Amino acid sequence: MPVDRHSPVAQLAMFIAIVCTVIMGLSRQMGNLILNLINLTLRWAFKDPQENLTECQSSILKQIATTVETVLSKFNLDGKTTVFATCPECHCTYAPFFQLGSNTSSYPATCSNRPL
Repeated sequence: MPVDRHSPVAQLAMFIAIVCTVIMGLSRQMGNLILNLINLTLRWAFKDPQENLTECQSSILKQIATTVETVLSKFNLDGKTTVFATCPECHCTYAPFFQLGSNTSSYPATCSNRPL
């Protein structure tokens, strides 16, 4: 798993963000805030009176991701989603389709649903 290569301190910081967003239901934006606050707290805790960081401390701070999406992928928890288009009139949903050789999704320009 990609997170295995990180220091235990960085792993714990990122795990806290996962617990807050996935288990406790905080938004991704709040999870990002938690990650950045943990990073800032560690940065202040690590600094000596001359405000220097050791190479190990610098490495730990660099290992802590700044977004919940990145953390989820490091723990192999990123989900696979499909975005559907929805007609604002009848709420009919349309799965995306892709042009040959393209990764960009396309949707019908107009709704073809004809309610009875």
